[in-house]
Amino acid sequence: MDVACGTGSHAMILKNNFKVTGVDINENILEIARRKVPEADFIKGNMKKLELKSKFDVVICIFSVIHYNQITTNLKIF
Repeated sequence: MDVACGTGSHAMILKNNFKVTGVDINENILEIARRKVPEADFIKGNMKKLELKSKFDVVICIFSVIHYNQITTNLKIF
């Protein structure tokens, strides 16, 4: 899972070896990601309130996106 996946640039690389699910809060950005990487699943969601029933072997949140969580209680284990 790629949290705050943006336009899917990381999914483009990861799709060759992994089943990728991307999550982002911005639907317009997700539409770009879906066009770039149709093999991946992209879900609209807020990383601070993410409730998914699926299990993931790896969760990534690359670059400075994690800083949007300003208090530690916003960080939870998936």
